[in-house]
Amino acid sequence: MPGSHSAVSPKSVNSPKRKKIGLFTAMSIGIGGMVGAGIFSIHGVKLCFAHSRERRKQNDEHSSRNR
Repeated sequence: MPGSHSAVSPKSVNSPKRKKIGLFTAMSIGIGGMVGAGIFSIHGVKLCFAHSRERRKQNDEHSSRNR
């Protein structure tokens, strides 16, 4: 179509002004991802233990009533 413009022009994609990621930046992104994943996985483990503890507590209460 005449007059239509794309969101990204071909000139901006191959521009020599694009910055490259350096070693420090790449390491920071990697370490940040690992720390973030570790934080969320620890919360998952805590919730799992809390759920199993609550479940054991309910089972103990239920079995003591049936005695």
